[in-house]
Amino acid sequence: MKIQTKIPLKGMFRMTKVWPDGHKEIHFEDDNLIVLTGRSAVLVPLYTAAVVSDPISHISLGTGGCTDINGLFPKIELLSQTALHTPVLSISTTPVPDLAHYKVTFIADLGQSVGNGSSFSEAGLTSVANSLFSVKNHPALAKTADFSVHYEWTIQCA
Repeated sequence: MKIQTKIPLKGMFRMTKVWPDGHKEIHFEDDNLIVLTGRSAVLVPLYTAAVVSDPISHISLGTGGCTDINGLFPKIELLSQTALHTPVLSISTTPVPDLAHYKVTFIADLGQSVGNGSSFSEAGLTSVANSLFSVKNHPALAKTADFSVHYEWTIQCA
C-alpha cells in the first residue's frame, strides 16, 4: 500500500471597509494564489540548513490589478508573479496563529488618512525582504478619507 501525505496550502483574502461609526462592509473576499516564491519559501527550509528566516511582514497594495479603467474586471493572477503590477504602498501586518487549525491570519489596517485618491485593485502578502508570498487582484476600491480598510489574509494547510 502506498501512503502519501500532501500539505497543500490555501489562502483566503478579505478586505472590509470600516466607517467611523463602526459599520463594516465587506468589499471583497475570495481565495488567493500562493505564488512560486511563496511555495519555495515553505519548501526550502525543509532541505537547507542555512536558511535565513524571511517572515511575512506586510501587505502591499497596488492599483494595477484590473484590465479596465473602471476597475471592474480583475486580472488573472500568475503563479510566476514576483511583484504587484503597480505597487503604491505597504502596511504592516500582525500574525495571528491558530495552530490547532494549522493556519495563520495576517491582520492589517489602512487608516482613514492613508492611501486616499488611489483605486486599489491588487494586494500582495509580502515578506521582510519584499518577497511576494501570495497575491490577489480584486475589483477596485476607490480609497477616500470617509473610511478605513481592514485586511485579513489567512494561510492554511488544507
